[in-house]
Amino acid sequence: MTKQIHSPRINFLKMLLTGALLSVSIFSFAALDIVSANPNNVDTSDVNPNNSNSHDVDANNVKPENVNPSQTSSENNNTNSPENTSSPENTSSPENTSSPENTNSPKNTTSQPKKLPTNKIARAIYTLKQSDQRWIQVDLSEQNLIAWEGNKPVYAVTISSGKRSTPTLVGTFKVQTKHRKTRMRGPGYNVPNVPHTMYYYRGYAIHGAYWHKKFGTPVSHGCVNVAPNHAKWIFEWASVGTPVIVKK
Repeated sequence: MTKQIHSPRINFLKMLLTGALLSVSIFSFAALDIVSANPNNVDTSDVNPNNSNSHDVDANNVKPENVNPSQTSSENNNTNSPENTSSPENTSSPENTSSPENTNSPKNTTSQPKKLPTNKIARAIYTLKQSDQRWIQVDLSEQNLIAWEGNKPVYAVTISSGKRSTPTLVGTFKVQTKHRKTRMRGPGYNVPNVPHTMYYYRGYAIHGAYWHKKFGTPVSHGCVNVAPNHAKWIFEWASVGTPVIVKK
C-alpha cells in the first residue's frame, strides 16, 4: 500500500491549475455566445458613410406613415391653388376700368359747329365756303376779284373799283343779267360796246374795260372794271344767280 504525500506546495499548484481551467471554460462559453449572436442586430449607423451628415436619422427606419401621400397632396393643394392666387374677382374688372361713360364720348369729342358771324357779309362768305356753289368775291381794299367754287378759289384778277366820289357799293348780291356787249350811260360818260357785262345791282356791274389800264386803282364810276380777257373768262364761268359778295 502506497502512501500519499500531501505537501502544501503540491496542493497550491493543484488549486492554480483548477482555477486556470475554470477561467478557460468561462471565456470559451462567452466567446460562443458572441459568435452566435445575430449580426442583423448590430447598429452600424455610426459608421455608415451615407449618414455622415445625419447621424440621428436612419433612412431604413422611416415608415410610410410619415410620408402619407394624402397628406402631401393636401399640402400641395394648399400651395399656389387658384383660390390663393389672384382671382378674376380681385383683378381689375370691367366695372373698375374706365367705362364708356367715363371716356370721352362722341358728345364730348365732336366739335360743335362754329357760330355764324354776326356780320352779314362775313356770314354769307362763311355759308358759301361750306357749299360747293360758285360765287364771286370782290375785295375793295385789295382791289381784286376771286372766283370761288365752295371753299376753293379757282380764278383771281386785279380790278379797278369806283373812285371816292362814285364808290362801289358794299354788300351781298347776285348776278341779275348778262350782256356780251352793252352801252353804258351816266353823268359824265357814255361808253358803247362794253364787253362781257354782268349786272348784279341796278346800274352796278362787273364788266370789261378797254378804255383804261389803271387796274389796281379805283377810277370807275362805281362798277367793277376788269381787263377784257379776264372779263370774258368770268362771264363764261358765272351764270345768272351767281352770288356776288363785295366787301371792304
